[in-house]
Amino acid sequence: MDAFTIKLTDLEKGVENFDFYFEAEDINDISSDISNNKSNKTHVFINARKFDDSIYLEGRITGNIELICVRCLEKFNFKIDKNLQMFFMEEDFRPEDDEIELEKKDLSTFYYQDDVIKLKPHLLDIIALEIPQHSLCSEQCQGIDYDKGFGEENEQNDIDPRWQKLKNLKLNNP
Repeated sequence: MDAFTIKLTDLEKGVENFDFYFEAEDINDISSDISNNKSNKTHVFINARKFDDSIYLEGRITGNIELICVRCLEKFNFKIDKNLQMFFMEEDFRPEDDEIELEKKDLSTFYYQDDVIKLKPHLLDIIALEIPQHSLCSEQCQGIDYDKGFGEENEQNDIDPRWQKLKNLKLNNP
């Protein structure tokens, strides 16, 4: 069974604690701004409380993810520290109406089947929502200096000899 699964038969009334860890291969596909770094890991700690017909989960997601700045293309660490609250109910309790008016509590209500809660997709969604839409290494980032190039591996001294003649090319700027 998946590591991010809670079987309700194993969950007694009261509070149970769970620790989950996302490895790099789980996280790297969330966004194109995430670098393919093997050190990208997050920790999820959850307290689960079972009630008669529902489960309440609260906890925290923490970790560091290496992102790529959209301006300068340099890699930088982004810290995730997110509290989470999730409320799970049996699929039978899902509203049948096509149109319902959502309340704030409905945004953190999820449904489960077969006495199993599969947390992985929900937790990955929470992590994805924490990653900025436009990842910046800093607000003051000036972007790529086109005279110097970008990235440590692309320094001017390391020009491929096949491209050397382009360096001497004169451009007419209007």
